Amino acid sequence: MKKRKKIKPVTNPKRLIENSEDKLPADKIIMDTWDTIRYLKISQRKLAQLRADRLIRFYIPGLKMEPKAAKKEKGKRSGKIYFTLQDVLDYVKSNPIDPI
Repeated sequence: MKKRKKIKPVTNPKRLIENSEDKLPADKIIMDTWDTIRYLKISQRKLAQLRADRLIRFYIPGLKMEPKAAKKEKGKRSGKIYFTLQDVLDYVKSNPIDPI
């Protein structure tokens, strides 16, 4: 009996763009928190700070705006947070440093 080779899911968006025959546009590639952390090479806390300061655009599917009176406790959220590759690239390009 032959061993089957395991197929790993593509979680690295950079590899997805390079290896894809269709070459998906950056605004169509959706990444979760861990993909974004690996792509930017930052900590989970740093990404949370970027979100809190609204320096990077993010999406929470199914989030409905609640009235102020019905706010959840601070730090409590439900659902997963997503980013598009285009939004991540926009953040990277937002503060360029010119060469000397």
